[in-house]
Amino acid sequence: MNKVLVVAALAFFGFVTAANAQNLTVKEVAVSVTDAFIPSGFDSKSEAYVVVNGLFPNTCYSMSEPIIDHKTTTEHEVQTMAKVKPGICIRVFVPFNKEITLGYLATGKHTVRFLSDDGTYFEKSLVIE
Repeated sequence: MNKVLVVAALAFFGFVTAANAQNLTVKEVAVSVTDAFIPSGFDSKSEAYVVVNGLFPNTCYSMSEPIIDHKTTTEHEVQTMAKVKPGICIRVFVPFNKEITLGYLATGKHTVRFLSDDGTYFEKSLVIE
């Protein structure tokens, strides 16, 4: 008798979970980076890139395409984005890193601003030869 109740409860829970999951959608959110590595040796004929890293708050996060805003020819803003899937998530920090292509940049010293999800930012310099 107990086995029948357990199976019935699990079947009901699975049905309710599946029904709720259909109503939920994947969200895209901004995530903060903890650091960025900017390689050297770029020139105006090569695509510049940076490598960012950070921590997702749980296992439901995955990398998405970043938002890159070229404010001027020498100032650039990078907002790292992630997709958050609905469902059961393990609450553990998940490290991430991502190479982000900035494109072909003009010769000179550039400022790359990395925006955080809370409105703060940090900046790094990039020299294009």
